[in-house]
Order: sequence, then C-alpha cells, then structure tokens
Amino acid sequence: MPSPRVLLSLDYEPWFALARRYDSWREPQQRRALDGGFTRQALDPILDLLPNGTIDDAYAVQQRVVETTKAGVRLVGRKIGLTSPAVQRVILTTLRGELVDLGFTTEAFCALTAETALEEGEPATFLKQAVDFANQHLWGTLNACLIVHPQTRAQLGDDLEHALERLRYGTIAINHWPAIGFALGVTTWGAYPGHTRQHISSGIGVVHNTLLFEHPEKSIIDGPFTVCPQPPWFVTYRNAAPVARHLLRLESQRFLPALLPLTLAALRD
Repeated sequence: MPSPRVLLSLDYEPWFALARRYDSWREPQQRRALDGGFTRQALDPILDLLPNGTIDDAYAVQQRVVETTKAGVRLVGRKIGLTSPAVQRVILTTLRGELVDLGFTTEAFCALTAETALEEGEPATFLKQAVDFANQHLWGTLNACLIVHPQTRAQLGDDLEHALERLRYGTIAINHWPAIGFALGVTTWGAYPGHTRQHISSGIGVVHNTLLFEHPEKSIIDGPFTVCPQPPWFVTYRNAAPVARHLLRLESQRFLPALLPLTLAALRD
C-alpha cells in the first residue's frame, strides 16, 4: 500500500526579502504558471496564504513540515529559487535593468555570487571607485574582501592603506576569506558602527574582541596572495575531515601535544 503523500509548494525563495521582491515582479497567476511546469498543478505560494506573515510564522511552518515528516508522510514537491531556469528566464526577460540591483541590495542566504564592473582600469583610481561604490551602493557592512596581487600592491602603495581606512565594513580581509575574522576570536566580528534599530542593516555591536577594545571600528586581516598549505575551508581541500577532528580535540581538551597530529593532518593535503 503506498504511503500518504502531500504535495508541498514553497514560494520562489523563503521568508526573506528576496521572496517579496519576486512577488512584485509577476501577478500571482503568472507566478503559479512557473510552478505548473513542474507540478502540473497551480498552488498558492505561502506568502500569498500568509501575506502578513512574521518570522514566528515562518518557524511555525517549518515546524509543521518537520512534524509531518516524522509522522511518516512523504513530502513531494520543490521550491523554486534563483537556481531554477524558469525563474532565471523571468528575471532576464522582465527585469534586466534591476537584476544588478538585486545583487547590490538583497542579502542571499545561500551560495550566490554577483559581479559588476567599474570603468577605471588603473589600480589606484579603480580602488578608489570600488571603495566609493561599496560604501554608497552595497547593502550591509559586515565584511568585505580585497584580492590584491603583490605587483598591484606595490603599485598602490599608500593608496591601499587609505582604502582600508575608508571602507565602512566591520571586517576587511585581504586575500583571505573574511569569515576568518569570526573564527579567530581575538578579532571583532560585527557590522561597521553607526546602524540604528530603525535602519539595522548588518546589526549593532560586535562579538569576540578578546582584547576588549572599547569602541572597535573594524578588524583587518591581511594575508599573502597564495597560501601554503592550503586552508581547510577551500573547496579543493581533500583532508578536511581529519583536520576537523584533530582541531575539535585540541579545542575541547586544551592538550598541547594534540597540536602535532593537527599540524601533520593539515600538511597532508
């Protein structure tokens, strides 16, 4: 006897700003037509069913899904997002002018990359324009990353230092993943100062800051253009699981000899 089945349809993105932007692009019946290509059935998106939904409502919906799954009901369906060719076609054909703006103003809760170009090609002028663009047009101030080749750094000289001073971000990483600022602990992790509850952006205050600076503005992490050995957070790193186990042992036991197997595992990639 086949198990009970429930057809579950979520909106094109879940409960974040991106979903509400999708809602404004097409009428409800047109959005449902996108689903029809996959489900052959027109279903109301959750945002239509709960137009005034809150974060608590979102968690309630998720909890209901969890409970239904535990009860043995097999959920059938799919969420349409930016990875869907149907949604991509809608974006490209109806909002070419606003597609770039989407990458500038909407935070993505997934692995999403947006790229844009500036006119200047000379390093110092380009860097100044890039800082102005980031400060004035990009939403959020949590972190930023600069990829700087050694030859370009030599050309820039003090212009690079001036750019680091002007960038309004809580963490700035040069040639590194900015989230290292969170992992190190000694550095601060939080938005650039100045946000308010009315315009919260990336938040207020910082975590970590083990040196207890009273009014930190930003943390800057500087590293070489190429790194050896390869950092374990690289997608091409092949020995991440053993390194993670040794690192967990070192952190939990505070046992200095555990540093040796961790080092050997890190060098083995």
